[in-house]
Amino acid sequence: VKTCNFAAVIKLSTMESEQKKTKRSGRKGWIVASLAIVVAVVAVAIVAFSHLLKKNTAEPLSTLPADAVYVLQVNDNEVFMKSSVKCLPYLDEILSFNAMEGFEYFASQISAYLPQTGQIVISGYLNRSNQLKLMMSTRASEGAFNQLLQSLKINPKDCTTHRSVRIYKIATHHNAFYLCFHNGIFSAAESVKLLESSINVTATANSLANQAELKKLLGVVNKNNKHNWLMINHERFVKAELIFLK
Repeated sequence: VKTCNFAAVIKLSTMESEQKKTKRSGRKGWIVASLAIVVAVVAVAIVAFSHLLKKNTAEPLSTLPADAVYVLQVNDNEVFMKSSVKCLPYLDEILSFNAMEGFEYFASQISAYLPQTGQIVISGYLNRSNQLKLMMSTRASEGAFNQLLQSLKINPKDCTTHRSVRIYKIATHHNAFYLCFHNGIFSAAESVKLLESSINVTATANSLANQAELKKLLGVVNKNNKHNWLMINHERFVKAELIFLK
């Protein structure tokens, strides 16, 4: 009987030991799984934050299509407008500046809701009909853009979308303009295709600012943010000039 009882005790002790091992193993499994979940959540949060930070810190040049004929970077808009009044007819002739009045109005409406709009970039592009069409890009807040829509009496629902970005149209005495807000940038253009291209290059990081030909020049331009800069894409500009001469 004693032998049998001893055997029973040993068997019971072994079962208890196995149960403890199973519990410890289960706890370790939960700990590993929990750590894996925490790491995954942190990784997703970092990626999301980086994406959000990138969107909130986008610069106008990073949203420009690479086939620009020219880029005018205005760091001081007031000085630029005062100094360019006398030569606006000439600028209009060679750079198709007749859209500037509309751009200036939009910029003034945005600045009414911001401490300072900062840098304004005007870029020119040849369309399929070989006409030079312009786009304005400047950093802004989404709230300021929504205020602009209200000021212009544009219905927020009256829009088209491209890559989930809303594009609005407004007719003026000059021409029709297209407006959108994406990646912390407010853009206005004479062509909806320009806005779509801007949205595309921002999504693919294939903008003008990433072109090797321009990077050396930007190294000089970015060192001086007090002056206004006109950057010419010589090959396309000459092509545009030849078209105008015809």
